[in-house]
Amino acid sequence: MFSRTTAAASIVLLLCVRAGRADHLHGEEIGALNAFFAAINASSEAATKVVALDIGSNDGKWSSHVLNHLTQQGRRCRLVMFEAQTTLLHQLHSIAKHHAPQHSVEVVGSAVWTSDTKLTFHLSKNSEAASITPTLAQTAGAHTKTVSVRAVDLAPIWERELRSATTSFVKVDVEAAEYVLLPYLLARGLLCLPSFLSVEWHLNALAPERRLEALSMRHTLDAILQQCPRPPKLIHQEFPQNNFWVPVPGLQEMALRHSESSRPPRCGRGRDAAPDCLAWDQRVPWSSIHRNKTR
Repeated sequence: MFSRTTAAASIVLLLCVRAGRADHLHGEEIGALNAFFAAINASSEAATKVVALDIGSNDGKWSSHVLNHLTQQGRRCRLVMFEAQTTLLHQLHSIAKHHAPQHSVEVVGSAVWTSDTKLTFHLSKNSEAASITPTLAQTAGAHTKTVSVRAVDLAPIWERELRSATTSFVKVDVEAAEYVLLPYLLARGLLCLPSFLSVEWHLNALAPERRLEALSMRHTLDAILQQCPRPPKLIHQEFPQNNFWVPVPGLQEMALRHSESSRPPRCGRGRDAAPDCLAWDQRVPWSSIHRNKTR
């Protein structure tokens, strides 16, 4: 690991969490990466350190893209790739060897979690769908097998690498584990540390009863991070096949509770002593309200 620099030194840090392939970069994330590279290019080389943590590297193509770009800029980078699928580790070691000695690249054969533990990991014919969530592993058409993998606590790594950074990019693509990891990091005051935070969401992989809470987190994260002393630039990777077209139990009822048009007409905006108005205020099921309203 790089040691802490003096106050005059600038550390540029890139954290790539569960990185995808370079040719899978889309829209806002491309712009954010370009802004990140521009910040590196604008800083003096002597005062700059670039650090990358690629957690969930898969085949490593996204990391190769970053390393190649930094090589063209003539900048050095320390990059650590985390990957739980042992069949991909040889390819990641090849990437590390290819980019030495200009870049310091390390491969860790591990998943990330909220503690040092063992996790059940569901493999798939599509390595990008491998996950702790069996639903995702099955989307590739064949859930091949289930294995036990080692996981490391993400928080101390995140803090160690980001705390002294002046410019940073965190990419989170952990196949539905984001709904566990992000609250875990937020509760420890760590989500304010990066300059850029790109999250790929996987709402459809969750059990139906967990989706409303997860959707709420996705839509409040921007406002929460705006309270940071230096708010990260938040990039949402929300591919339709991973986030749309499935029910979110409770969402429709919640929307109706906040809709004036769905309240009994004579209730208006204020409280009313009539039973159907009081029932609305007390949040009885929508089906009961609907029957009262249509009478």
